[in-house]
Amino acid sequence: MPSVTPPPQRCYELELVGRSDGVRIYVADGPASRPAVVHGSPIVGYGIGMRIVQALAANWGADEHHGGKRVWADLAIGRGPSGIDESEGSAP
Repeated sequence: MPSVTPPPQRCYELELVGRSDGVRIYVADGPASRPAVVHGSPIVGYGIGMRIVQALAANWGADEHHGGKRVWADLAIGRGPSGIDESEGSAP
């Protein structure tokens, strides 16, 4: 039976920046590998989070950050997935 080794722990940095049209979320981590949206089976275990980001964010990208990467996503006020206007008729 193969031995099971837990993945190495990573440090994350989270930053939220309020903007007039919504909020920008930054998440930084150690690996410099660029984020990718993976289509297909969720069993793959890679890029699934980026599918969620792509579905909810008005815009997203990644920048180099202290030898790693920082992924950012813009969430617009009153906009749902795919830019659907949810401001009318929504609960306060």
